[in-house]
Amino acid sequence: MYHWQNKSILIVDDISMNQLLLKHILQQTKVNLFYAINSIQFFKIIDKYYFDLILMDINLNESLNGIDLIKYLQSNEYNIPIIIQSANDCDVFDIVVDDCIQKPIDSIVLLDKINKIFETYRYM
Repeated sequence: MYHWQNKSILIVDDISMNQLLLKHILQQTKVNLFYAINSIQFFKIIDKYYFDLILMDINLNESLNGIDLIKYLQSNEYNIPIIIQSANDCDVFDIVVDDCIQKPIDSIVLLDKINKIFETYRYM
């Protein structure tokens, strides 16, 4: 089991059931979780806290999608690792991120991906 009580993850997803699933998967790790259901909440929270990782849904059902938010983060040099979560095949995205996971999310795969990123960025 992973223990990330000193880490913070921002979950950007417009579907509450997806947020609940991620909370259920991640609560055992003791990680600090923050949520944004749309771009408005995303922009309100992104500068308030330090995040070790962002789990970004691509389809946010609004004018700005997850790709737009990722481009914003990268163009403003936030340097926060990002895992895309999407129902689409991960190979279709024309953007560089740290990783991608397909929905429905496999909890073991997700935890391993997050741990790999935390290990990679642990000295940053």
